[in-house]
Amino acid sequence: MDKLQTVDHLRRIQQKAPLTLKEGQIVRGKVIKFFPENKAMIHLGNKQVIAQLERHLQVNNSYLFRVNQTHPQITLQVFSDKVVKKKEEAAAVLLERLGLKSTHTRLRVVSAVLREQIPLRLDMLLQAFDLLEKQTDSKAEVVLIELLKRGLPVKQQVLNGLTTHLFPDISMYDQLEIIYKTLQRNGTGEGYSHQLRSLLSLFFQNEVEPVSSALTKQIYTELERQSDTTFRLLQNVNWIKSDVSFGEWQQQWKDYHLKQSENLSNLPYQLGQVDELLKTFMSHLQFTEHDGEQVILRRWIVHGLMSSNFLRVTTTEQFFFKIRWLIDLLRPNRSNVWRQDYPFLLNLLQLVSQQVPMEQQSLYSKAMDLLNGIHFASTETREEFFLQIPLPNTLFGMGKDAYMTYEGKKDENRRISSDYCHIVFYLMLGELRETIIDLNIQNRNIFMVIHNEEPNRIQASIQMLEKTLKDRIKQVGYTLTYIRVTTLDENEENVQESPPKWTAQGVDFKI
Repeated sequence: MDKLQTVDHLRRIQQKAPLTLKEGQIVRGKVIKFFPENKAMIHLGNKQVIAQLERHLQVNNSYLFRVNQTHPQITLQVFSDKVVKKKEEAAAVLLERLGLKSTHTRLRVVSAVLREQIPLRLDMLLQAFDLLEKQTDSKAEVVLIELLKRGLPVKQQVLNGLTTHLFPDISMYDQLEIIYKTLQRNGTGEGYSHQLRSLLSLFFQNEVEPVSSALTKQIYTELERQSDTTFRLLQNVNWIKSDVSFGEWQQQWKDYHLKQSENLSNLPYQLGQVDELLKTFMSHLQFTEHDGEQVILRRWIVHGLMSSNFLRVTTTEQFFFKIRWLIDLLRPNRSNVWRQDYPFLLNLLQLVSQQVPMEQQSLYSKAMDLLNGIHFASTETREEFFLQIPLPNTLFGMGKDAYMTYEGKKDENRRISSDYCHIVFYLMLGELRETIIDLNIQNRNIFMVIHNEEPNRIQASIQMLEKTLKDRIKQVGYTLTYIRVTTLDENEENVQESPPKWTAQGVDFKI
């Protein structure tokens, strides 16, 4: 299956998420029954709500409504009083209400806007129609819908950039592997070159450098800069006593260097006891945190997982550690005050590109363009977070690179919440081939849908593994509520909706 079909499948999976109301969104709602005082029960998506009516509507008919506000109370406005009998008619009714001519292309775009719960702005919609009419690339429509979903500016330059991200001529990890092999040919290197080579070795080296060796080189690099980053980290996790000064730390390492010792078990401050050190790092780890210290802790834990030093965790835990570290790596945090000593991948590529010969700089520019595409396609606000990243097969032991999309809200402390989110994995497996795993997580309850060309074959495996999977998921604090297996091209109309929830308490709906 080609990349265009992959992106389209991912988009179709994402659009099946439960309805979430957003300001400016157009929704199709059905009037179920009337109550006294001009109130009515309205069926919206997967829920039923009580609404105060200010216009006369007919029971058992569906209409289009605009969401005017969501806080402190949700206010809906009748967008069109024309009855919408089927959801396929909604796009035509919307265009008619806006006074716009219906074409096949416009109907497809508007249908996607409605299905994917994209807030509607007339100016952006007109710009989108105008931009799409100028395109000759068959991928333009898919990319444009993704652009609208992310709320990006509707411009040719943005469309081009997003197209490059979604349909690159070379994968980001293939480009990074070229850089890694170039660094290997150039020799050991120092400073940022060594850091980049060490980082990329986690992806492309079968035998990863031991943690104790990599940590020692990191410390010496910092000492040359008179930096105390790793020293402060070790004090914060109580590996080094708080009364040890930075001057004492420097002297200990100078003395060790003068001995020219190659015995890593005799490192200063017992840093050769790697298993105990990594256990200490894990005890101070908070999975959802993204500050500088937490990023560094995860970086060393993953290094331990990829080497022979530290493997006493479950496969499930390893997977979560690697995913979280990869998000750290590909999603820079502007507030990281330790960036000088532990640069993010993009920063590291920029720094090393300034030191390499002119003929190699294009390798780094290409990698940075691909990485910038990931940042460009991701969105983050104070309340929400969306990320779409490739997963390297070398890190997760798969036949080919996979893709992951993560969409969710942040908690009251502005941290990414894993209690309520929507995660989709696109995998190309050796025997099962193309497989999409859709995880909808609500209050730590996981609703899993697996899409595959041979659902019966998947179902047989699920029956054998379901209990083990539920037990392992329970160990990390989640509940696997159900698993459903279906085909890749399942018709959206054949998907049985979750039972609608009547959410009357604490929310007022006004039309």
